[in-house]
Amino acid sequence: SFFDGGSTGTVPAWLLHSPGEYAEYTVAYLKHMKEKHGVEATHYVICNEAGNNNAFSPQVVTEMTKVLGERMAAAGFRTKGQFSDGVNAGVTWRYLQAAKDAPEIWQYVDVLSYHWYGGNNQESMAKIRDFAREKGIDTGQTEFMGLTMNHLYDDLTIGGTSYWCIYGLAGPGRGGHNFGLSLANTSFTRGAQFWNFRQVMHYVRPGAVRIEATSSDPSLRTLAFVGTRPVGREYIMLS
Repeated sequence: SFFDGGSTGTVPAWLLHSPGEYAEYTVAYLKHMKEKHGVEATHYVICNEAGNNNAFSPQVVTEMTKVLGERMAAAGFRTKGQFSDGVNAGVTWRYLQAAKDAPEIWQYVDVLSYHWYGGNNQESMAKIRDFAREKGIDTGQTEFMGLTMNHLYDDLTIGGTSYWCIYGLAGPGRGGHNFGLSLANTSFTRGAQFWNFRQVMHYVRPGAVRIEATSSDPSLRTLAFVGTRPVGREYIMLS
């Protein structure tokens, strides 16, 4: 993250101002994961929460994406770029404005992601979705403390997301959205959102495709998917 004053701390100048050094740092990490643990990352993001109290400007992230993409490809990795994982959709859209005229980076990026912190995300989510469709790549929502079914609905229908992450899937105490672990890690409790999210995730499996669904009641938010086959069905509708 390289948050100024927190987490991993401020990014060192030698890493921030040299895309080549950043690429070397990242490729070394990816090689370690693959050679030591047999894990090849599907995606890599330059900076978690770009635009949130760190020095990774749109120009810096764009140039690093280009150089890192070239290095990962040359090293034989199938890993693709995730851009830009902004603190909210508005920030990701601002970063995209700096990157849209750099056509060479899009061969290395295949998902545009954002977080939910801040207001008026929906307007920018729609812009990100449309931009991603033009490029033939996916979108994803990758962090928010306090997710609800309304966020999931907006992410799917407005953001067009193919990747969706529950922040704090499990943690100590009863605060986790899905599971709260006991301090001794010997038991768990279902969190406040467990049953709400289960209404989608139990039935909608990887590879399912969302299709348009409408309701005669405007207060009823409806989702429909094909290709789920949870119990032999061709499609499923959730309200």
